[in-house]
Amino acid sequence: MADRTSAYLFGEIFGFLAKDPTEANKKAARHFWKLAADYDFTEDQMDCDKALIKLELCRKRPKEDHVEYGWYQYRSRDGKGWQE
Repeated sequence: MADRTSAYLFGEIFGFLAKDPTEANKKAARHFWKLAADYDFTEDQMDCDKALIKLELCRKRPKEDHVEYGWYQYRSRDGKGWQE
């Protein structure tokens, strides 16, 4: 069962940091991104994809034949690549 309270809290943190996406806030976001991996929720349950894009932790992928609306790809927790 997903931890919706933690997902909401992390979503709020990333939303706050994305209001001013300076290098310092992006660095803080990467720190919280790693911490979020210890909780029981998926990235999309934070409901903050636009904030994550501003913080360079998410990117929107183009529409493909099997995906009608496009989809989001999240940075790996180590920050060195992208999740598949």
